[in-house]
Amino acid sequence: MSSGIFCRRAVGLLVGGLATAANAKPYSFYNIAELADSELGTFSPPMLNDARQFVYAARVNGDGTVYTGTPGSPVRARFSRPAGGILSTSGFAQNGAFAGVVDVNGAPGVYSAPFSDGPMNILGDMTNNQWGVLSGNVLVNSSGTVAFWEGEIIENRLHSFITIGGNVPLTHLVDVGGAVGASMDLIDDGTVVYQGSTADYRPAYYATCLGGPTTLVADNSGPWTLQQGGPDVNNSGQMVFVADLDAGGRGIILSTLDRSRPDQILVDGTGPLDLFYSLSLNDRGEFAYLAIPDAGGIGIYTGADIAADRVIATGDTLFGSVVTFVRMSKGGLNNHGDLAFWYELENGKTGMAIAFAPEPASIGLISCGMLFATRRRRAAA
Repeated sequence: MSSGIFCRRAVGLLVGGLATAANAKPYSFYNIAELADSELGTFSPPMLNDARQFVYAARVNGDGTVYTGTPGSPVRARFSRPAGGILSTSGFAQNGAFAGVVDVNGAPGVYSAPFSDGPMNILGDMTNNQWGVLSGNVLVNSSGTVAFWEGEIIENRLHSFITIGGNVPLTHLVDVGGAVGASMDLIDDGTVVYQGSTADYRPAYYATCLGGPTTLVADNSGPWTLQQGGPDVNNSGQMVFVADLDAGGRGIILSTLDRSRPDQILVDGTGPLDLFYSLSLNDRGEFAYLAIPDAGGIGIYTGADIAADRVIATGDTLFGSVVTFVRMSKGGLNNHGDLAFWYELENGKTGMAIAFAPEPASIGLISCGMLFATRRRRAAA
């Protein structure tokens, strides 16, 4: 396992340029899967990689299943657990590997698996008191590293660890104190960026890697106060996160792991968008996020302009009905600018879709006989 991007800073690594919002584009939409109103079920927001492979977990009529697929091909059930059994996905890599939490003999465990074929790899579980606490935030990268939060009682005190495994033996990467489950991110070279706290118990973000130092990468020294919930980091060493701005409202902040460039406020709450969630940053420096407009509703955006940077939002027409709700995950944006998301429609259907950016690669994909829908603004009454 290589040392992380931050840990190579001492040998002169240059971190990429500042992020920019994706240009406003006429997205085309592909319907991954949906539930009729009569079915009982839930979806987790899908995750998407550059090969346009997607993965998601669903629970329909009680049973939990992880599905994988690519547009134009049948969705495939990879693993299942009966009603009451835990099965989730929270990490997805460019090579198609995915990871999450799974029921192991009645107790939560951590797993990773390849995209198409091959068994589930169980890294460990909470049976026999191996772990006292386990967070659902399990990540995997293309090198096979799996990272997750877990807690253990040591000398009558709860210790919270970020633990890595997969391509290395299970190893405590860092002890972050008594709280388990705060957000983190993992990039392909093994760098983990996570939310911790400073000596005076204020939120802060740190970067570390196997065999390297643990270093502060963001705190409240800027004109803002960090929010609970961690950053999204790309493979160029850029990072986006949400903070309460001293000037008022919330903002989306761009920073770099080596702090070599000034921090930049990409979006702030002085405009018509506020309450930002589910930040996703790709390696091209494009970002997307979930936001609640001042006028109400909810939508997915790629910049500060509520109209030009809107991907999909309540009131838009999608698949013959009207959008009433959308969600996305931090793994929903790929390096083509495509976005995977979860939706609810006015006709009672819920499901998942991909918004394809009209680049040459995706235009060619659209021509392969697949059925797509074009977003329309709902006509005013």
